[in-house]
Amino acid sequence: MPEQELSLLIRLKDEASAQLKQLNKEIEGNAKAWHDNFAAVQTQAKQEGIALAAYGAIITGVFAMSYKASEEERLAIARLANTLGNLGISYTDVKSDLEGYIETTKKATGISGSEQMAALSQLLLTTRDYGKAIQLLPIALDLAKRKTMDYGTAALLLGRVMEGNTTALSRQ
Repeated sequence: MPEQELSLLIRLKDEASAQLKQLNKEIEGNAKAWHDNFAAVQTQAKQEGIALAAYGAIITGVFAMSYKASEEERLAIARLANTLGNLGISYTDVKSDLEGYIETTKKATGISGSEQMAALSQLLLTTRDYGKAIQLLPIALDLAKRKTMDYGTAALLLGRVMEGNTTALSRQ
């Protein structure tokens, strides 16, 4: 009988060992699967983090460019208002018509409002006549585009020509 008990104990031990080995394999497999899943999640999180950082940089850049454009617009309005004031014209009196004209031209040509206002200011300084400056503005903008020069220079050149200084053309 002791041999039967010993045989039973050995058989139980062997079965328990086999079950423990099987359980250990399952635990190792689950641990590997968990590790692989964790690594995949970690990789995806890194990629999403990089994408979010890129989006953040883009948004920051857009805001910076928007701020710069609005600041340029504000300065151009201030310069134009000052130039008009020197001619005895109140910017507030011509504001709605002028902004409508500039916006229409901007949509048609893509030339920013601040660039148009800079050219108009230069035309006003040269011609000292608001009506004439408004009439010459499209010509100055076209001249600048065709000759690849800045709008202020084109307006200055055109204003001088309109004042009778044709030698300004020979220098360009």
